[in-house]
Amino acid sequence: MARVLQPTQPRPQPLWKGPLVAGLCFGVAYGVTQRLVSFNVAELIRFGPGFDVQVFPGTSLESLKLRFGDAQAEIRGDLELQELERQQEEEAKQREEEAKKAEERLQNAAQLEPLQDAEGSDAEPVVAPAPASAPVSTPKPKPKPQSKPKPQEKPPAIAPPLAAPQQLPAPLPPPAPQL
Repeated sequence: MARVLQPTQPRPQPLWKGPLVAGLCFGVAYGVTQRLVSFNVAELIRFGPGFDVQVFPGTSLESLKLRFGDAQAEIRGDLELQELERQQEEEAKQREEEAKKAEERLQNAAQLEPLQDAEGSDAEPVVAPAPASAPVSTPKPKPKPQSKPKPQEKPPAIAPPLAAPQQLPAPLPPPAPQL
């Protein structure tokens, strides 16, 4: 039998040889570098002028402490604390305003009381209502200034309450028809 020759094809090269050679080269370079560093090459060879530690430009913390003192001060960065203080100040201002308004009402009531006594009316004196404590968070509108009564005018007299109910007269009979 005749032998058939098959065409020979080149065999592909394995892909793992290239990365293996590159890894070996990097490993040898790393080992040589480590060996040179361990021998302290810096003592044998001068690579040039070294960099000295320089002072950072500007004012240092130490110089500021020497200039202004080293007092322990609280660094205020707490916004909640600042907001709480601001609310307390507003509440104090509102309380002061309410106290002033209450004093004005009492003074107005004291001025109106002698006028009513001078009239000699049986009406009870008008007393200003006591200031009610309102919620702090809602601002109150400013009251309109009250006009003072003129001395010439008399304040309206209040009728005293009736002692007993009055009886109304009996209704009249309807008129008789005319013929």
